[in-house]
Amino acid sequence: MACSHWLHRAVSMVVAGVTFGLAVSLTAQIIHATDELEPTPAGSEMGAIPPEENAAEWLMAGGCAIDSIDYSRGAIGEASVRPFSEWSPELVGSVRQSLDRQQAALEMLHRAATLDRSSYVFEYRRGLDAEMPDREVPDMLPLVKACRLLLAEARVAAADGDRQRALTALATMGRLASSLERESSILTALIGIACERMMLLAAAETLVCGQPWTTDPVLVEELAETLSTEDLRAMIGRALQFSTLRGPEAATEPSSVADEWARAEFERAHALARELVDAPYGSAPGWHSRPEDEGVVAGVVLVNLRSAIARHQAALAQRQLVRAAIALRRLALVDGAYPADRSAVPELIGPDPFTGRALAYAIREDGSAEVALDGADELLSEVVLKSAASVPPIVLPAP
Repeated sequence: MACSHWLHRAVSMVVAGVTFGLAVSLTAQIIHATDELEPTPAGSEMGAIPPEENAAEWLMAGGCAIDSIDYSRGAIGEASVRPFSEWSPELVGSVRQSLDRQQAALEMLHRAATLDRSSYVFEYRRGLDAEMPDREVPDMLPLVKACRLLLAEARVAAADGDRQRALTALATMGRLASSLERESSILTALIGIACERMMLLAAAETLVCGQPWTTDPVLVEELAETLSTEDLRAMIGRALQFSTLRGPEAATEPSSVADEWARAEFERAHALARELVDAPYGSAPGWHSRPEDEGVVAGVVLVNLRSAIARHQAALAQRQLVRAAIALRRLALVDGAYPADRSAVPELIGPDPFTGRALAYAIREDGSAEVALDGADELLSEVVLKSAASVPPIVLPAP
């Protein structure tokens, strides 16, 4: 069983201090991009990572340790789609009980936040047939469950005024997202982005939760440090590169013809990816091409590539929003007021990469401020699940 595999490894790490290594094989012959979208090597520092030093091992084991019966009751799932202020008393009680029951899983997850190296051991040399140990299809559901559990923990901690627990939960969510964003497939890219968007939502809520420690400049800096800094543009490049490792047409042709086919297909897909990554959602001609006109390029249906890029842009826009809110809060705590000049915060100057519009920013009469993604929700409804198709404005309290 997949989860049993990860739990067994986690127990072995704790009890026996297992030291055998794991490696990601990225040795297949691939065509490298030659411009700014050229992907950076995925896990170039990985080599053989001892399991006890591998963040992915702890994250997957923690996800597998979550009681599936408890999780399926809905408390954690329901708590992940609405802020704490909208929880009913019954939901609050259920979530607290769930968090108590899941302490073993949370401890494994938090261990991952202290580790720099990560590899989920995808066998990339097998291209679109990439496997994880003991299974044919990578099962990433435990990681999604883990992220939702951490989101619930962050929200409860903020409501309780537990500063350290809130920061730990956020840091672990950030580590989970970055571990996936360092991998090299569209599947992991999409899951990593989804986890990061949940983390950014929790970070914004923590910034404005009304606890006394939110007026501490140190807290603002600590909160900023939990945010992911992974290069999502490079992530898209790696996902595209991974898709070239195996193509059905190339497999039955002589190697020279296969190489020529792979090169042409990669260049075509790379050109489209470059066009879409650099253009706000829906603004480039490539966004509107019909799937039947696209076929399969480099082993990946282009409509799926478009979806990955759209979500990549939405995550970057949400990053920009949260970073702008943190920068505004930092200035207000120092100066005693939010800046009237947008140029004081770089994130407020340029357009976001998803909508192509500048962030909406306003100072209210009571000295509070609001910053928001202008027009993002309408676009998000086209590319993500309904429960994730909104990025609420961030209302910063008066300093």
